[in-house]
Amino acid sequence: MIVPCRDIVRRLAEGEYDNAPLWKRVGLRVHFAMCWPCGLFARQMELLGKAARRRWGMAPDPARVEALRRRIRD
Repeated sequence: MIVPCRDIVRRLAEGEYDNAPLWKRVGLRVHFAMCWPCGLFARQMELLGKAARRRWGMAPDPARVEALRRRIRD
């Protein structure tokens, strides 16, 4: 079953795939192989995360990350 793009984008933005099991990550890669916009979005999210870590030089505070995720979702 193919996961809809809307769900892929939401899950990527929430970091759901960061520590996902192998079968979920494989499904994500299969989706990217068929859907270049989602793959592009994933690469952009990764680059933004790297740039932010490089700029501020630290790992994000988990409480602040969760607060930001809630604000984005609402």
